[in-house]
Amino acid sequence: MTLFAESVYRDAARTLLDFAGAGPSGRNIKDPVYQSIVEGRDPKIHGYSGCADAAHWLLFRLGIRSDNVNRDENRGWKPVVNVGELAFWAGVSRDATMVDQPKCGDIVIIWESKTTSDSHVMCVIEYDPDTKVMLVCEAGQGAPTPIALHTHQLRQGTDFARGVARPALFCGQRAIQKWIPLMDAIKFADARGELKEIDLSCTVIPNAPIEGNAP
Repeated sequence: MTLFAESVYRDAARTLLDFAGAGPSGRNIKDPVYQSIVEGRDPKIHGYSGCADAAHWLLFRLGIRSDNVNRDENRGWKPVVNVGELAFWAGVSRDATMVDQPKCGDIVIIWESKTTSDSHVMCVIEYDPDTKVMLVCEAGQGAPTPIALHTHQLRQGTDFARGVARPALFCGQRAIQKWIPLMDAIKFADARGELKEIDLSCTVIPNAPIEGNAP
C-alpha cells in the first residue's frame, strides 16, 4: 500500500485517542469501546492491567501488523510481554532523553524500579516542550474509569533505574524511559510489508456513555 504523509497518521491517531479516552471522564470497565481495546481481558484475567493495550490497539488501527503489536486480532495475544513488546521493539523503541519532543501518536513508557515492575504505557496526544505539559490517553487506571485522557506536568530530575544516574523527564515519581515514535513504527512495518490501511471505522460508534459510565 502507499505510505501516507505523516500528517495523515498524526490526525488519525488524534481521532482514535480522543475516541478511546472519551475525555477526562473516561470510560468504565463495562464500556464496549474499552472492552474492545482490552479484547475482553479486563476483568476476565484477575488483576489485569490494560495500560499497554491502548498503544497496541492504536498501532493496529493505524495499520501496523508487526509481531510487536500484541493483539488477538493481529497474530494472537501473548501474556506477560504486553509492555516489553513496545519497550524493547528493536529498530523502533528508543531510550528516552531530556530533549525528546513526542508528537501525537507517539508512545512513552515510564518506570522507576530497576526491574521495570512498575512500568506504565501512555499514548501521547499533545506535548508542549516549553511548559513540559503532556496530554495523554492512558489505560490501566483501575476503577471506575480504566481509560481516560489525562494531562501530566513533567519535571526534570535524576533517574537511577538504569543503574547509573542520568537526567530525565519524570511523570510523577517515574521517569520516561522509552519513547516509541509513531512514524518509526509506521516505516518499520512498511519496510517489511506489514503496513495496511488506516481503520477509523470503530469511531463511528456513537460516543455516548452507557449505564455506569462516569458522567
